[in-house]
Amino acid sequence: MKNKTCLFNWQEQFDKAKNKEKINYDLLYSNNIEILKNNFKPYKTDYYLDIFLERGSVVVMLDMKKYELQAPTLFLVQENNELEIISCSNDIKIHYLVITPNLKDNFLTNNIISTSYHNKVKAMPLYYLKKNEDKFFSNLFNDIKKCLSYTTTPYRIDAVTNLTRTYYYLSLKEKKENAFFNDYGICKKFFSLLDECVTANKDTNFYAESVHLSKGYFEFVIKSNTGKTPKRWIDEKLANECKKRLLENDYSTEKIAEELGFNSLANFSNFFKRMVNLSPSEFRRRNK
Repeated sequence: MKNKTCLFNWQEQFDKAKNKEKINYDLLYSNNIEILKNNFKPYKTDYYLDIFLERGSVVVMLDMKKYELQAPTLFLVQENNELEIISCSNDIKIHYLVITPNLKDNFLTNNIISTSYHNKVKAMPLYYLKKNEDKFFSNLFNDIKKCLSYTTTPYRIDAVTNLTRTYYYLSLKEKKENAFFNDYGICKKFFSLLDECVTANKDTNFYAESVHLSKGYFEFVIKSNTGKTPKRWIDEKLANECKKRLLENDYSTEKIAEELGFNSLANFSNFFKRMVNLSPSEFRRRNK
C-alpha cells in the first residue's frame, strides 16, 4: 500500500475547463491515478464525487469513518463530506465523476432518483457491485469520457447529462427493490436464518450468499443497521444455544458439542469460554 494521500483540488480543474472551452461546466470525468499519489490533508468536498473502482483497492476516511474499497466498487461522496484517501494498491484502475451541486440537484428534483437519496447515501456510501455490473459501469464511465472529449460537438453536455441520469437511474433508483435500499429486508432475513441455521452454519459467507450479497456488503449492512457484525450475532446466538443445552439436559459436553456442529470438544470449550468467560462445566455447575 502507498503512503497517505488525498484527492487534489477539483475547483482548479473546473476552472481550467471553463477557461479552456468557455462553457459552464457542471461535470468532470477523470481516471487520473496520479490523483491518489499526491500528499494532501483531508478536505471538505465542494462537489459530489462518485468513485468507480474498477480494479485494486483503496482505503478512505469519510466523515471520520473508515471504508475499505475492494474492486469492483461504487463509492458515493456527497457535498460537504470530509474526505481523505489513506492508501491505494499498486494495481488500481479508478474513475471519478465530479458533479456540481447544481447538476446533482437537477437529477434529484426531476424524479431521476428518490428524494431520499441524501439520507440513503449518507448511511451507505459504499456499494459493492454484483457480477456483471462492473462491466456496465466501466462502459458507462468510458462513454461519459468520450462525450466530454468531443469538444466540437454542441450537444455533448446534454449527452453527458443524459448518460449520467441513466447512471443514477440504474445504479440507485431501481436498486430500491434490491440490496442497495433494502436494509430492513436483509436484516430480517439474516435473523430468520440465524434462528434456523446457526448450529449448522457458523460462517458469515453462508448468510451473505443466502441474501445474494457479497460478504463485504452484507457485513456493512448488518453492522450499520444493528451495531454488530454478522459474526458477532452468529457467535452470540450460538453461545446462547450452548448455554440453553447445558442447562436443559444432562448430556455430556462432548454430545452437546457434536449436536452444535463443533468438530472437537476443545473447539467447543474454547468458543464457550471466549464468549461466556467460563468453561462449559463451570457454567453448568454455577447455574444448576
